[in-house]
Amino acid sequence: MSLNKLTRPSELISKGPKDSPCYFCNELFEMGQLQNHLKLCGSILEQCPLRCGAWIQRKHKEEHVKDCPKMEKTRNSSSHVSVPPPVPPAVSEHTWTPRNVNLDDCVSYLEKEVANIKLVLTEESSRREVQSTELETIRSKIVLVEERSQHFLSTLVSLRAAVDDEAERSANWAAQFKHDLANVQLALQELQGQQLSTVMRLESTVSGLVHEQNERELLEQALTQHDSKIRTVKKLVTSKAWKEYHEKKETEKNKKTARKRRKS
Repeated sequence: MSLNKLTRPSELISKGPKDSPCYFCNELFEMGQLQNHLKLCGSILEQCPLRCGAWIQRKHKEEHVKDCPKMEKTRNSSSHVSVPPPVPPAVSEHTWTPRNVNLDDCVSYLEKEVANIKLVLTEESSRREVQSTELETIRSKIVLVEERSQHFLSTLVSLRAAVDDEAERSANWAAQFKHDLANVQLALQELQGQQLSTVMRLESTVSGLVHEQNERELLEQALTQHDSKIRTVKKLVTSKAWKEYHEKKETEKNKKTARKRRKS
């Protein structure tokens, strides 16, 4: 900022008491609008976004970036480094009034601005140191993550080999199980054939037993009939002998009676 742009005291006296000048572009603003203007003022000094060390006005920043010596290095560099936006210097509140402007006040103001810029640079350097520390921490974490990734990959390879072995064993077991199942099915078929033959034998045996039972019942019926016939014959024989015996007794009695009559 040049000293030629400072407002003269005679000009400041003619201005209204409510108008405040911008200390970078010397334009007058009403109270309350100056702070909003300072956020967009094109005459405020800012650090070069490419960090070449120069401080330029906002309105000339794009032209400076095109001609900046670090632009050529940035174009030829293969790695793209993200540059954080520059921190504008803090705008301090000025207490002096336009009516009391003199050279000493301007010099003191510039000294304050330089002190503020140095403070900003100090804060920027400390922030850079913090960022470098964080970057080293991130790099160490990345190395740790890479080591863990390698360990995870080796573990994954061993697990995959174990899974392949287990799959091969499972396939062998499945083939053996199919073979055993086929043998069991053949044995079951043979057993079913034996069961069928046994059932047929049992049926023939049962039919033979039933036939023998029927013959036994018929024989028992024949024996019963024969016994009944024998009993009938015995009864008939017994009744005939009794008649003969009775007749014989009667005959003997008659003979005795006849003899007695003859003797008498």
